[in-house]
Amino acid sequence: MAFKDVAITTEWLNQSLAQGIENQIVHCQIDDIGDGNGFGGKTLRANLTWEQPADLASVIIKLPVEDPTSLASLKISGVLMREVRFYQEIAPHLDLDIPKIYYTEVDDHDFVIIMEDLGEVKQRMLKPLDTEELETAVRSIAKLHAAFWNSPALEADWLSPVADGDDESRQDYFRSMNHALELLAESPEDTSYVEACIHRLIDLLPKAPKVTPLPNPITLAHGDFHGNNIHIHEDQVTIFDWQLVAKGTPAMDVANLIASSSEPTEYQKIAEPLLKTYHEALLAEGITDYPLSKLQQGYADAMFFTFLKFVVVVGTISYDAEGGEALQADILPKLDFMARNADAEGYIKKLPFLFVIIRIINFFNRIGSWFQSSRKNL
Repeated sequence: MAFKDVAITTEWLNQSLAQGIENQIVHCQIDDIGDGNGFGGKTLRANLTWEQPADLASVIIKLPVEDPTSLASLKISGVLMREVRFYQEIAPHLDLDIPKIYYTEVDDHDFVIIMEDLGEVKQRMLKPLDTEELETAVRSIAKLHAAFWNSPALEADWLSPVADGDDESRQDYFRSMNHALELLAESPEDTSYVEACIHRLIDLLPKAPKVTPLPNPITLAHGDFHGNNIHIHEDQVTIFDWQLVAKGTPAMDVANLIASSSEPTEYQKIAEPLLKTYHEALLAEGITDYPLSKLQQGYADAMFFTFLKFVVVVGTISYDAEGGEALQADILPKLDFMARNADAEGYIKKLPFLFVIIRIINFFNRIGSWFQSSRKNL
């Protein structure tokens, strides 16, 4: 039976969660706290009653998303399995700001994760953070980035950038962009700027290289760093929802945080102070080879790619009536501000020239890889 179809019972929980423990779960109440389905998974809360008193009163259970379209898209892009692999292969070896993981299991493109309940119900709309929370969040992400700064661990195939992919992935992005255009056309807001940018991106998509080399430095990027995916208690941050984890550039997570978790009219105002806070946190973690000026340039690029990611995500999620209302009230205005803040129109005009440069870099990278492989075989 697929995990997404598994019956969450006391027997199943005792087998998965309470192995080797004499105390047993005698009752569980299951609540759906992810509004049915999130982007990559179904999120449930299991409230537990134990035979003997126990500290563990509840856990969060994550299963694959049920929507067939989203599920197929996630399998094609390779995103579906990233979170469980992160918890299995990376998290146990480092002191990271993540939830406690009680159980994971994988079967082909199927998974289950049982983790710590942080006590918050996720909302569909992107949660705004105040200035102090934003500063706390960027310090935490700087700690993560410093731990993986140009690390050899990033060469794992499954950590390749989400935007890389084969022809099937590209067709999936094409469908998502067209769906995003349909949603924008129904919006009462003026979305003409965003729509023009997406139309141009669709025209350019067939010409885009399938692999994009990342400029140094590279690190482990959370990939979806925003207020709904972090839990802040006093000065402690817990980061969850690692579905888009990948190797990437440091500024990507900072750009995603600003675009997702602050008021669009504040983007330009708060970016500079937050970048400085992030840079100071990197210095405190011992990263001294990344000047602020390079971070600022990386942020300008990252904001454009954050806009591009949002377009794909908006076109991937299936929205019910309530979700559609949230889309119009929150996500679409952010998309417009994001595009304008990133000068998306100007960036798109540069893309054909960037594609040529990327192909040249990829060519020499292939030669370098072949040369290194040949030397090893001598």
